[in-house]
Amino acid sequence: MATRRRATRSRPALAGATYFCVVFVIAFGLGVARVLAMVPLVGALAAVLIEVPILLCVSWIVAGRLIFTWIVAGDVRAAAQMGLVAFTVLMGVELGLALVLFDVTLSETVASWATLPGAIGLGGQIAFAFIPALRVLAYSAPEAS
Repeated sequence: MATRRRATRSRPALAGATYFCVVFVIAFGLGVARVLAMVPLVGALAAVLIEVPILLCVSWIVAGRLIFTWIVAGDVRAAAQMGLVAFTVLMGVELGLALVLFDVTLSETVASWATLPGAIGLGGQIAFAFIPALRVLAYSAPEAS
């Protein structure tokens, strides 16, 4: 009984980690394309405005698949936990990559969020966190007659 309860409690964390991993791989590829191809053509702001909606659509699809695989339908709390885990891992990985791979300091990373493209990107990341709960709410909403 205790093992089953523990497994049920870990489902949102596993779903959140999986959600992060799948979306991050796609986002990393799009981010490379944005920086190398789109920014020189259309500028940083337009490139982010193109990339963020694509990633949010991908997030919506991935979250939906994971919710219906890992989380009991209608469990908004578990879906919110899934999004929180994914967002926490995302921010940790983003900051880690900025520090280690790109030699950008924490203060420079935070300052980048004050730019319009940075704020839009951060808004997209926050929306990414809310998508699992929104998926559950959208799925369980009564249909209009």
